[in-house]
Amino acid sequence: MKILYIATEIPYPPNNGVKIPLYHSMRLMDQAGHEIALAVLSEDIANSESDLKGLRTMVKISDDLVVQLPKRKRWEVMLNSVISQRMYFLERYNSSEFRNELSLLIELFKPDAIHFDLITMSGYLDCKNQESKAIASINDSYSLFTENNIKYGLLGMKERLFRRFQLIQARSYEAKVYPRFDCVHTMTEFDASYLKCLNAKIQTVVIPNGVEESVLTQGSYDFSRKDLIYVGSLTGKYMRWLILFIQNCWPTITDINPLLKLRLVGKVTDEAKELVDLVGSVQGVVFEGFVPDLNVVYRECGIALVPIKQSCGLINKLVEAMGAGLAVVAPSLSYTGVPSAENYKNAVMCDSENEITEAICKLLEDDLLREKIQKSAHELVKRDYRWDDRLRLYDKMYQISED
Repeated sequence: MKILYIATEIPYPPNNGVKIPLYHSMRLMDQAGHEIALAVLSEDIANSESDLKGLRTMVKISDDLVVQLPKRKRWEVMLNSVISQRMYFLERYNSSEFRNELSLLIELFKPDAIHFDLITMSGYLDCKNQESKAIASINDSYSLFTENNIKYGLLGMKERLFRRFQLIQARSYEAKVYPRFDCVHTMTEFDASYLKCLNAKIQTVVIPNGVEESVLTQGSYDFSRKDLIYVGSLTGKYMRWLILFIQNCWPTITDINPLLKLRLVGKVTDEAKELVDLVGSVQGVVFEGFVPDLNVVYRECGIALVPIKQSCGLINKLVEAMGAGLAVVAPSLSYTGVPSAENYKNAVMCDSENEITEAICKLLEDDLLREKIQKSAHELVKRDYRWDDRLRLYDKMYQISED
């Protein structure tokens, strides 16, 4: 079978939440014997030649297309979005050049199945030829994501109004467009059920992301580790959450263990300056910056903080930290995508500052409890979230769409 992947990034190196699942899908389908082609519309193509070269060392690619997305001013995109009645990111990624070249590639490659990566690329469904089957691999429902953002995000009045307008657009788009695909791939049953409520005709397939094998097989695990780690964005609501955690929770936690460390891992930005200044004055808080190999810092820690409050999608950092043998402290809503998660068995669910402080103190004082959670979390991910176990599931998804 021939599979064409249409994406916003060349999935190499696989180092972010967009690239990783796309890379593994391509790798596994190549391993299954299918012929692969790739079409990319991206704002940044400066390293496209080297990225494609690296990808080709892992995946046999019969044909490729890379088109640069022209830079446009935000107000221009917003205005055109209103005029065209398209959602902002669909308007942002609307390119006549890419549409023409993609149509030509489809005509020449003659794919049996076309993988449209994320909702962003679903806008090119009309390029599909009659013979090809269409798979929208969206990760999560954008409508559900927007609902979560309105409900749990720290939004100003203007931003909240804009998000409500987006929600109306997103629900209408997903309800009308997704039934036109042969199947819609989500990461969780919760997202699939949500889409079915929007339109029962949407055909969904649920395949969660996996965890890198290096995380699951990094050698012997030291479950006596206690240090805390945060991996993720150091901007916006997450930066504000970290500042409040350091100010309100950290003093009580370090009263129990004065030698405890909190390691902050994330890319340095100008916006993070307030956090960097704060970290410099607080005992035990270590600003690690960007770390290429997270296994290095995971091995030094025992408890992970994942303050992502959402019911949509699978939170990769949460599952990854569980796989690395850490006790993950996160909002109960964040575990929606991990149906086997159980509080204080293989997960730690907290929904307020007081609960977070109490839970971490409990984990520090009770070594047996902490080690039980760490081991159980590692075993859960090792059992249910290995990438190579997705080969059969991906293959079945494309075979179903072909039928």
